[in-house]
Amino acid sequence: MKINSLSYIISGLVLGGCLLTACDEKDKPYVGPEDAPTADLTLHLADSIWNEYNTLYPFSEATEMVPTSEADTYYEDYADNWLVDEDTRDVTITFDGEQAIVEFDAETQKKDKKYVRIVQNGAHITIYNDSVLNGVAEGRARMNYILKGQTSEGSIRVYSNKKFMITLDGVSLSNARGAAINVQKSLDKKRVFVNIADGTVNTLCDAEVYTDTIEGEDDKGCLFSEGKLILMGNGQLTVTGNYNHAIAADDRIHIHSGVQLRVIGNKKDGIHVNDELVMSGGQVEVWANKDAVQCDSLSDGLILRGGRLLTCAKRALSVPTFNYAGGSFCLIGTNASTPTAGLTNWSYAKQPDGYMILESN
Repeated sequence: MKINSLSYIISGLVLGGCLLTACDEKDKPYVGPEDAPTADLTLHLADSIWNEYNTLYPFSEATEMVPTSEADTYYEDYADNWLVDEDTRDVTITFDGEQAIVEFDAETQKKDKKYVRIVQNGAHITIYNDSVLNGVAEGRARMNYILKGQTSEGSIRVYSNKKFMITLDGVSLSNARGAAINVQKSLDKKRVFVNIADGTVNTLCDAEVYTDTIEGEDDKGCLFSEGKLILMGNGQLTVTGNYNHAIAADDRIHIHSGVQLRVIGNKKDGIHVNDELVMSGGQVEVWANKDAVQCDSLSDGLILRGGRLLTCAKRALSVPTFNYAGGSFCLIGTNASTPTAGLTNWSYAKQPDGYMILESN
């Protein structure tokens, strides 16, 4: 890419903040340290540069191959290998303002309700699939919680001894008290597959102040998981974090092809992960007050295997390693981790007001 074609966008824009509701996607600037650059890293700025990058280099999703060997590091991160020709057991939760309707399908109702307990407080739903017998974790496998409808006062909290799926099927879920989706550990950390249903548009938004916290439990972001968080499907999802991070996990986050993800970290990080962020595909845009992507691990970092990653933040990447094995990226910030392995075709440009653009070309 011709870096100059992007550079003029930064120097030529007059940027300013504006009043926002908690989950609006406007020009809300981050509040950085005293040595922050003179311009604000606004969503407007990010979109301008990303659009220029996408115009010069149109994105085409490559086919993602599902591993067939159980020895593959990411074998279990694929829902096809989890279900193994079996259907999910579905529970549909339809939000409607301050209420929600919970429906077990016939098969689930008959076999699984004794294991799966759902507690409802208006549109706030807590799911328990975490029974223990003689010290051994029990529960129903292949559960799929399908979320639909709209609420500005609702949430999902899940305790499960089994890996499970949450399907976002055209849901707008905002919580004025805390996180939108909070997956807690039970006897052991398990994977949660977040399936963004094909062709749907979904939004998650949390509160600016959390008042529904539970002692001893983490509430690190709008979409949070104690275990591995796997994003899949062919729909659109916008996640806005107003309290802490937008998306957070205490294990690995893995994003698959087809996912169209927009992450807005109005308070801290856009994506915050304890271990590694793996992108095997998808189109991911991350704007954040602090770090677009941060990995707490001292050894694991960002692994880009496919898809397109676009970030704009105070720190475009804060990761110990950036391993490249495919895909493309455009990273904007005052600093960013450069590729440590796998990529030779990339460019770096320092801007007059302190920003830089790091991109594959």
